[in-house]
Amino acid sequence: MNNGDLEEFPEFDTKAEYIDLDAYQGVVETDNKGNRIILFEDEKGHSEYKSIFIKHNNRLKIVQFKGDGLLYNGRDYKIITSAKKVEGNELGNHHLFYKRRISGGFLLF
Repeated sequence: MNNGDLEEFPEFDTKAEYIDLDAYQGVVETDNKGNRIILFEDEKGHSEYKSIFIKHNNRLKIVQFKGDGLLYNGRDYKIITSAKKVEGNELGNHHLFYKRRISGGFLLF
């Protein structure tokens, strides 16, 4: 899997904010019903970052092995639920939701 393939995952945009995807290649370690774990390696194959996406509560954690440690731990990214793109980018009878964590709850728009 190359980094272009990672774009299909809902947590991709947040990962791209914290990890230089031109410098690090994502390697899927685990992708099952409960979670998705991706290691990001440099050109020598050394793991520098790890992302953990917990699917049942849509939580994403991004860890840098050297330096800052935990870079991200939250749900502050767009989530697509019950959406199916069809020809012409129409959503048909489905709905596209963007969920952003705000103080005291969530804002759906």
